[in-house]
Amino acid sequence: MIYRFDDFELDTGNFELTRNGEELALEPKVYDLLSYLVSSQKKLVTKEELFEYLWPGQIVTEASLSNQIKEARKALGDSGKRQAFIKTVHGRGFQFLSRVSREIVPDSREEIATATIKLLRNACPTIVVLPFQNLSSDPEQTFFCEGMSEDIITELSRFHDLRVVARYSAFQFDSATENIEELVDKLNADYAIEGSVRKLGNTVRINVLLIDLSSGAHAWGDKFDLGINEIFAVQDQIVETAVSTIAGQVRKIETEHAIARKASNYSAYEHLLRGLHHHKAFWPNKDDSRLAHDEFCQAVDHDPNLARAHAWKVCSLSSVRGEYTRGNLEEYVELTLKALELDDTEDEVQRILATGYHALGDLDLSEHHGLLAVHLNPNNADVIARSAYRFACLGHIDQAEAMIERAISINPLHPGWYWLNRGMVAYCAGDYETAIEYISKNPERNGFNQAWLAACQIADNRVDNARETARKAVEFDANASVTAYTSWDNFRDSDVLTHLQSHMRMAELPE
Repeated sequence: MIYRFDDFELDTGNFELTRNGEELALEPKVYDLLSYLVSSQKKLVTKEELFEYLWPGQIVTEASLSNQIKEARKALGDSGKRQAFIKTVHGRGFQFLSRVSREIVPDSREEIATATIKLLRNACPTIVVLPFQNLSSDPEQTFFCEGMSEDIITELSRFHDLRVVARYSAFQFDSATENIEELVDKLNADYAIEGSVRKLGNTVRINVLLIDLSSGAHAWGDKFDLGINEIFAVQDQIVETAVSTIAGQVRKIETEHAIARKASNYSAYEHLLRGLHHHKAFWPNKDDSRLAHDEFCQAVDHDPNLARAHAWKVCSLSSVRGEYTRGNLEEYVELTLKALELDDTEDEVQRILATGYHALGDLDLSEHHGLLAVHLNPNNADVIARSAYRFACLGHIDQAEAMIERAISINPLHPGWYWLNRGMVAYCAGDYETAIEYISKNPERNGFNQAWLAACQIADNRVDNARETARKAVEFDANASVTAYTSWDNFRDSDVLTHLQSHMRMAELPE
């Protein structure tokens, strides 16, 4: 990872700090201190955290920490009086003040593929977060309870030391204690989080339990009574406590990174949740897309700094319009770049930007932002599943297969469109029989799914089946055509696109 701020670059891969390209000499402990502060992205870092990080299990004096701070400031041209970069928060700790951007810069495509596959296949403890129960009298608050659970899933997923079951699979169950065997057998879960939310006016009571599924014992539990505007801080506390219980001595820096930037305004957060509720489908219909877009727009109106809302607003807008012109796509990329400026740590923002660049044919930028999306949150099954086909288009078949396998392994009760993406990856690999098997498993019957199935059937010499499938595609979607479904597909190997379009035409899909 490379962190950039002011005239400096901090390269964690090569353990280097440079200013305007010139390397600066740092003692290892000073480098570790600076890396910790920079990666904390303006968050307050307590002295206790730094002692634990720099001298774990050792007893050292405050003078030792003060000396390291002094040396770090000296390297940056800072001082105890100037404090342009490292600010002392008296009685509490330190804060890095400069705006920081970060970038993953592997040395080669081979190293990218190797590192990503290793990351995706890494084994670790598995936790399932069940949907929080709505104990309020208002049934409309169910979406809020689901949103609480989803936020905890997202936050836990940022930890590379945890494997988190995806929302779709987790929400098939409403109780851990009543479904322990199924959670273990079907989801391979080790731990479960369940809870309830009771909302009365501006007051909320949240109960949370962490359950060890091997014994059924309650490993941890807590109750929170709070005002509506305190919810986000409580979610942070739930995540930190759960992770420390499950993963043990996880580095504090990982905990800090796990606390995602949240909406500062409750109304914005509420509209974001409503929008995502309408935008769950892989191929949403126009009505759902309009409802989702309206909610995302309201979220942005309430909190203009909420990056996720900006990015999903772009995604829903493309579905509302339905047509994909180059002008539209360039507009989508520009809008998503604005979301990225607000928060470059959001994996969904990176994923949506990668999709836009892919459609425009800028495959290198698509690959770059797609990798960032996966590395920022390697347990977000939907992001990984959506990215798999794009990486197959880039010619990274092994990487794409590892992605879709990883997505299905952490979301075993996944929605149907996972099968479609798995089939599209198999098609790009030239394994047409397997592609037919997977795409046929998708229960979501729409024109796009049928068009791809028809192409696979033609490639596998099942001509009669393919033409019947193509007729069904037109029945599902009056606008189904080769052009509509392939115009913005781009491949590093142009022969793959040529074959795909030819196979759809041979199935007699309209031009």
